[in-house]
Amino acid sequence: EGADCDIFISAAKKQMNQLEEQLNVRLLARTHHGVRLTRAGESVYKDAKFMIHYAQKALMNARSLSFNDEHSECYYTFCVGTSLLYPCNELVGLWNQVRDRFPQYRIHLLPFEDSAIADVLAQMGTHYDFVIGPCRVGGWTNACGFLQLDECAKGFAVPLGHRLAAHKTLTADDLHGETVMLARRGVSPCEDRVRDLFEREHPQIHIEDTPDTYNIEVFNRCERSGCVLSSLSCWQDVHPGLSTLTAEWAGYTPYGILYPQDAPADTLQVLEAMKRAALERRTA
Repeated sequence: EGADCDIFISAAKKQMNQLEEQLNVRLLARTHHGVRLTRAGESVYKDAKFMIHYAQKALMNARSLSFNDEHSECYYTFCVGTSLLYPCNELVGLWNQVRDRFPQYRIHLLPFEDSAIADVLAQMGTHYDFVIGPCRVGGWTNACGFLQLDECAKGFAVPLGHRLAAHKTLTADDLHGETVMLARRGVSPCEDRVRDLFEREHPQIHIEDTPDTYNIEVFNRCERSGCVLSSLSCWQDVHPGLSTLTAEWAGYTPYGILYPQDAPADTLQVLEAMKRAALERRTA
């Protein structure tokens, strides 16, 4: 097995060297501590993933058109983004409720990394058609259409062994003496209101800025450090080592489907049907 591994590593190194020579760009930084992508390498990696997914979508639509020509039917594929923090489960469930009314459509799931959510939204309409999850009102809704289905209550995640873990709800006073991880000012109006409250009325709370976009590493840091992490009720099952405690005083975040701003009329009809299905599900 060791020999096979050496052969694989040698072949991979050779291919990377050939690729760097062909592109005339250094993609990897090689040190005694290991190998990492250069900034140019990260750029090529991100754009290559986009081109691969875009080509896959183009191929799917081409195959649908080919099938249509032979069977006199019309199919179109909606590409649905999915990730750990933006899982597509609820959207797929809504689609299954209405799909019989739209037999000409199919859906295809495209995974993405949570830290790349801004890039995903920038590619809405070319690479992705729908993403469902909590929505940062402002920057996101300026770039995409948004169909609100519900709200996610703000909460705070703590490690299971934390002194607050047994609480079901939290007050701001409960957080005195704690380090709370919040989005930096200007990223989220809701987070800014919480920050204002802490700075104005609860100076006993220490604030630490989180990255602008959450990923699993943010939750890992919360679990490792023992800090309190500003989170959402819809993310309560993201990390098994954390407990998410509700804090309704901290506000709510809209939850729903993000879609292209210039979506055609038939796409809007599908969205409206899913909105009605969501309403029927809640009132049933």
